[in-house]
Amino acid sequence: MKRLLLAYLIIQVFLILYWSDWLIMPLSMITLFFRANPSAIFTIVPLILFGLTYFTQGWTRRFVLFAAIISLVALPFLYFYSLSIGSMPIKVIKLKKLPDLYGIYRLIPLQTAYAYALDRIQIPTHTIYFSESYVYYNGTSPIYNWLIEPEGLNIFIYGPLGAVFVRGDRYPPVVRVVKEKLVWGLHNIRLTPLYADTLAFELVLRGAFGKELVFEDNMQVLYKGKIITIIPLVDYKIIFLGTMPYVRGFYIVYPNGTINFVESLHLEYKIPILPEKVARDWLERLRYRNWIQAVFFHNTFQIRDVGTNPQPYLLLDKNGNMWWAFVAEPPGNTYAAYKIFLINASSTKPTVYEYDLERPQIGISKVKSYITKAHPNWAWDELRVQEPMPVIVNGTIYWKVAITTSDGRGLVSIDFLNAKNGEVKSYLVKGKVTAHDLMEFLLSKQKISTKNVTVDELLKIIEKLKQELNKLEQLVKELR
Repeated sequence: MKRLLLAYLIIQVFLILYWSDWLIMPLSMITLFFRANPSAIFTIVPLILFGLTYFTQGWTRRFVLFAAIISLVALPFLYFYSLSIGSMPIKVIKLKKLPDLYGIYRLIPLQTAYAYALDRIQIPTHTIYFSESYVYYNGTSPIYNWLIEPEGLNIFIYGPLGAVFVRGDRYPPVVRVVKEKLVWGLHNIRLTPLYADTLAFELVLRGAFGKELVFEDNMQVLYKGKIITIIPLVDYKIIFLGTMPYVRGFYIVYPNGTINFVESLHLEYKIPILPEKVARDWLERLRYRNWIQAVFFHNTFQIRDVGTNPQPYLLLDKNGNMWWAFVAEPPGNTYAAYKIFLINASSTKPTVYEYDLERPQIGISKVKSYITKAHPNWAWDELRVQEPMPVIVNGTIYWKVAITTSDGRGLVSIDFLNAKNGEVKSYLVKGKVTAHDLMEFLLSKQKISTKNVTVDELLKIIEKLKQELNKLEQLVKELR
């Protein structure tokens, strides 16, 4: 009986070690946690003090108990203080003028791209995962990308069988499926006699121990006809009681399983070398730079998210430079936009550009209500307002939103909400549409309000209005 029990315990220990890669992965995660949150070590202080109350008596016990309660209450404030310390290396530059930013290039939302990509996967053992897409640009065309991954028990049998790329600047979207057998994906597991091998374990063995592998910001790129996967590696600079995340480099995973580590990327695509997660972390720390004002007087800002694709959005300026764009609102029940933050996606320097709006404008939280009000007769229980993202042209801020069917497959309208006056301009999608069409539509609308308009420009505007009136008349007939 004792031998059976001993054998059972040995098997259990072996299974634990086998599936935890001999405890290397759990130890890596614990190390990462304390490197990213060094102030967490102070959570043991209240526990120690509460424990000491059992070994003390009288006034000593009361004093220890009082100290334990004070330390417990102080822990949340210690957390905010650590964020404040972590924000100190971030340089903030005030902008006097807003640059032009074209969220208009991202015509179709992520859910629509995913729906079209999923329809092209005709492999019963494989699928694509919504949350594992990232975006980069080929020229001015945003490219959504997914690995075709095994699902269910197939993760033990198959590797990825290629990738799918969706061009996001036109509708219907252009979908390209590239089939190629890949050794490593984000989900497949290769069983060996000693351990269950995964891509994460392979990367930890190659220098990622105690560091953060940003799998949610991974990218698939066609490079010299081959699919490569790029995974950012983030480390933390420890500043007493606080930390600052920074980009350590990138792992390049090739189809044959070869893995290389590079500190910077040099590809023909416009790929953000500053991961979205790091940009968001910098802003969250910046919120508490003056932590006393932020915590006790709410004198800070808040980054709110709407829908399934949170802020920031990767946008291009008129020179083709990439920026992570945030539109911030005050905390609490105030939903007006009053700050815009921009972070250069092509640089890893902790620099944030801040623009203070002279007057409060419509924030991201209220975009949907303005859009639904502009179309009171639409069946909103069957439609969705997707991805409000800023379009800045000549200092005017528009919220560009995509109105889709509930499943995301049908693009009904592209609406532009003027953040200053609440005016909504709708581009009804009746067939093919490109980002260039939307740009012409938006700019032509702007020309109506200009003071110095030539006769030729006026004739063009009138002709454009006639075409739009014809479309509206046709729409009214269809509605009747």
